[in-house]
Amino acid sequence: MNARLGLAGGNPPPPPPPPPPPTDNTAPVIALGAPADGSTQPANTQLTVTANISDPDDAVASAVMVWEYNGQVLNFDCASPPSGFTCTHNGASYSWTLSVGSGPRAWTIKATDSHGNVTTSARRTLTLGSGQPPPPPPPPNGPTVQFDAPAAGTTYSAGSSITIQVTATDQSSAIASAQLRWRSPSGDALFDLSQVSATDWAATLQLSSAAVAGTRNLVVTVTDGNGTKASTPSLVIRVQ
Repeated sequence: MNARLGLAGGNPPPPPPPPPPPTDNTAPVIALGAPADGSTQPANTQLTVTANISDPDDAVASAVMVWEYNGQVLNFDCASPPSGFTCTHNGASYSWTLSVGSGPRAWTIKATDSHGNVTTSARRTLTLGSGQPPPPPPPPNGPTVQFDAPAAGTTYSAGSSITIQVTATDQSSAIASAQLRWRSPSGDALFDLSQVSATDWAATLQLSSAAVAGTRNLVVTVTDGNGTKASTPSLVIRVQ
């Protein structure tokens, strides 16, 4: 009866398999923003580099700024920027901010999607040099003091005199006193210095004719009107 109806015997053939999913061969698209290629930017400040990164059929997995500086090539991944650098992104908008000095710089942006497709932007250059240098540090708030005499390493004979002189300054108050600590083989002694000018303090010491040969260590400590102290480094002389 099947033959009379023109039907073939057995089961019908299976349906064809579904087509494979489309392959993602489209790399991310990068549109560089600021700063402009070849521009001059302020030196010794912070610089922000921007870019718009998108992918028509996939997600952007990583965005890296490749920064060229003094012969070095540094990679700043937006997902994990190093200390001192920041990177933010909102949708397709990315921005890297870093502290810069002066001189020429260059950079590219490298983007990778989740399928490993990579795009590298055109290389841009700039010059850092139109800004003013950073301001000098503020003056110290306390006193400063340094030896003018004697010179380190000077040798004196027993019975001779030694002139001690220092320069002491203070940006916030007047120097109120200066005191010498004299360290010899027999122990320490303290001597007050007298003010001889606006910044100079001095004293003259007389060595005993029986002074023991050897080294002497000298330190002068000054105190300003606020009670703040400062001391010189130890200065060494010899007695013979």
